[in-house]
Amino acid sequence: MIRKAIGILGGMGPMATVDMMRKIIHATPARSDQEHLRILVDCNPQIPNRSVAVFGGGESPGPWLARAATGLQSAGAELLVIACNSAHHWYEDITATATVPVLHIAHETARKMERESLGFSTVGIIGGAVTTGKGLYSRALARLGIQVVVPTPTEQETVDETFFSYKGGASPEHLKAKLLAIADRLCERGATALIAACTEAPLILCASDMDVPLIDATQAVAEEAVAVALGERPFAPYS
Repeated sequence: MIRKAIGILGGMGPMATVDMMRKIIHATPARSDQEHLRILVDCNPQIPNRSVAVFGGGESPGPWLARAATGLQSAGAELLVIACNSAHHWYEDITATATVPVLHIAHETARKMERESLGFSTVGIIGGAVTTGKGLYSRALARLGIQVVVPTPTEQETVDETFFSYKGGASPEHLKAKLLAIADRLCERGATALIAACTEAPLILCASDMDVPLIDATQAVAEEAVAVALGERPFAPYS
């Protein structure tokens, strides 16, 4: 059986990287150690802050991500995933360097929604400022005719502060209410489903917390990474 090694560009943040690895392992139909996939991880928290780079003129993470991709390839990775939604703003920097497939979390979430015929016309995006402000999911979902609803600037500040607090060690249970309040407002504005579009989001929110379906973008890309690594589906470039 074909078994491609998966490389994870991580550290943004560290626990989200662990969650990505865990979901890849759980998605793998293995009955022994030897049936699991090889996973190589570059967990580098020193990669520059994505929001500061986009909105504050800070150092670009692009070169850092490109170097990480090259390093993972050199170590044996044959397929790459990025354990950070906002980092996909520099997807082209990564693919310009990588010579192996690089899965895109928003496009793979859209493909999962299409495969499973979820049929939502409007979804709310709970993600960081770069993800919502730069249309990461609106572009991916447009070809399916799905509209997105994003937080207002004030709401986005709350979302970003919540994710920052989680990265700083705050308990998910103490933070959950803030994101649930944002989720309610997105639903009031027409969302009939929500996408956990920050890799920290599913570490705070659970589907059981929600009154509408919650789509875990990390889970979507992890499942696709396993399918491609096992040869169940070929990697399909994004148009």
